[in-house]
Amino acid sequence: MTLSLFNLKILKPDDFYVEKPEENIGFDADRLPTPDVTKDPIGLISGMSADSDTFDLPEQRMDSGPLASTSGGKYPVKLKDDAFRRVIEAFEKKLTTEFYYPPAEGTITYGEALIHQASHFRKVIEGEAKVYQPLLLK
Repeated sequence: MTLSLFNLKILKPDDFYVEKPEENIGFDADRLPTPDVTKDPIGLISGMSADSDTFDLPEQRMDSGPLASTSGGKYPVKLKDDAFRRVIEAFEKKLTTEFYYPPAEGTITYGEALIHQASHFRKVIEGEAKVYQPLLLK
């Protein structure tokens, strides 16, 4: 659907805008004290070296790997209101579009197919079905 929005020119480059923060939003960060998260009685994380075996596993670290420092200092790009409405309309139209769905051996809507897929996935997790059959779209 996303590709169709652009290929059919439902969305165009001027439907987007860059949201830049206001210079002075009336918030003085220096006046607010920073809470000490090590004092959290629920978290029970002391910050001691003994905790490193439990809480600081290499695969849990965010300072390296593909997710590390993904922020490039760019501002968010958002859709204008009228373009957002067009996206929602296209999405709703897609959900109500009928197509032949082999597992149901009949014609159903994409919305109904999503519900069927969720139900089928639940059956696989609960052991009622052995293999998950995804919905393959062309």
